[in-house]
Amino acid sequence: LDQLSENLGMQKSYLSKVLNGKADFSSDQLFLACRFFNFNQDQSQYLFLLLQWARSGLSKRKEALKTEITALQ
Repeated sequence: LDQLSENLGMQKSYLSKVLNGKADFSSDQLFLACRFFNFNQDQSQYLFLLLQWARSGLSKRKEALKTEITALQ
């Protein structure tokens, strides 16, 4: 956790909140996390789609994102 929080430029306490579902990564932090774990393009895209889906308030957009998420699964 120390290395991950350092690479993401965040305090370990905030990272703990994210991991416990009490806070969220920003897009930039998610990008850095994907790099930290050496995720490939499909894995990274999947996580970004999940982030967009979770933050979207438009049902039509959520449906479109869900289609993309399902295709990558």
